Amino acid sequence: MSKYEPLGKHLAKANEERIKMTFEEIERLGVTLPDYMRKHQAGWYGTAEGSPTHKQKQAWQDHGYTVETVDLKEKEVTFIKVDAQRQRKAPRRATSGIDINKMAVVLLWAGGYVKKRIGHELFNLTKNPIDGRFYGNCPETNNMPIHRFGAKNADKSIDGILVVYAQKKEKSGDYEIIGFAPSATVYREGQSGEGMSRTFPDTNGEDETSGYCVASDTLYDLQDRVNKFTIIKSKDSNPFRNQRIYADQHPELLRKIADYVEGIMEGKEILDNDLDDQDEIQRAEPATPKEIADAPDRPLAIVSGSQGKGVGKDSRYSKAALMQANFKCQVDESHETFKTRIGNWYMEGHHLIPCTLGNAEYFKDKYGKNIDCTANIISLCPTCHRAVHFGEEQTKITILTKLYAKQKEKLANAGIPITLEELIGLYINKESGQ
Repeated sequence: MSKYEPLGKHLAKANEERIKMTFEEIERLGVTLPDYMRKHQAGWYGTAEGSPTHKQKQAWQDHGYTVETVDLKEKEVTFIKVDAQRQRKAPRRATSGIDINKMAVVLLWAGGYVKKRIGHELFNLTKNPIDGRFYGNCPETNNMPIHRFGAKNADKSIDGILVVYAQKKEKSGDYEIIGFAPSATVYREGQSGEGMSRTFPDTNGEDETSGYCVASDTLYDLQDRVNKFTIIKSKDSNPFRNQRIYADQHPELLRKIADYVEGIMEGKEILDNDLDDQDEIQRAEPATPKEIADAPDRPLAIVSGSQGKGVGKDSRYSKAALMQANFKCQVDESHETFKTRIGNWYMEGHHLIPCTLGNAEYFKDKYGKNIDCTANIISLCPTCHRAVHFGEEQTKITILTKLYAKQKEKLANAGIPITLEELIGLYINKESGQ
């Protein structure tokens, strides 16, 4: 019998459509929650057959329930009957773990005002020169109904809101995402921008000051990004109502946007600094055999950048992986590129389990292992490297299946267990279409 069976029986006995329980209440049933379930939402969702999380999920699924939401801050989990989940239309959390009920998409540079005047949103994606924060004006009224995010009537603001900015695409009726503030303070009423270097000359010759209703320490500017998320405007309806989109209006759309946003925050795609990373790998000295053996047990290197926290990767382990592969592509050794300045074929180091902050913390908390290690790094030619990130679904599956077969034993020996299905799931999100 699974150690989670008492929880399943408790849910079945309660026989309610939706059941919210604290972690403490669950443990009073005799169920001890491991650290990775206390620290990671993914720990509550089963994936591949045979994985630990699958066994947990099976315990409550056998009694007709599934996990609806997990609130790690409040240490609460909500279960819902499977039939009710299929029928309900209310908003839920995105597959990414972002709560879409605390999220809004704001359309910039639209409406009649900007046809004649300069929009007050001109500073939204610019760091304030006085305090280094980001302040967003939300046209046309520069306020936000914060009760939609759970604020009380007496609250003047609410923290921890994901605010996404979009604009119309050129020569198209569709829209594209150009930036987002991942954890912003949103004000019920617009705030004055006086004395904050937010004054500008308008087209009528007068000076205007841009107020704001969004304030954040971090902002991701996606204006120069090639692969922007597109919001399609249908013939029958415009998704933006009063230049806003909220969870109760278009929940499915917000789930997809939330997955896209988290993918950017965790670096699940090759970003603009990839060439710099590869150049560092080419120049690096390889890690020593002892360093390679000890790598999975070393602490995580967490670094802070202008767009949040990430994992600091040691290029010496990637260089060692390239050398172990004799500078050949591990998808197909016949793939040739060009000779580098030191006479080797040019190959690129790639973390098979993507070395995102979320993945790194998950494997460290659950298994005590650092995934920035040679066992998790493979040698790829530039074409195969791009294909595993940007290729069509079947192309990714074919490449990952071949690489997994070659690397599975090394990962297991390093104490980093993962199934092929779980690995593929890190590259292919079935719900995140654009």
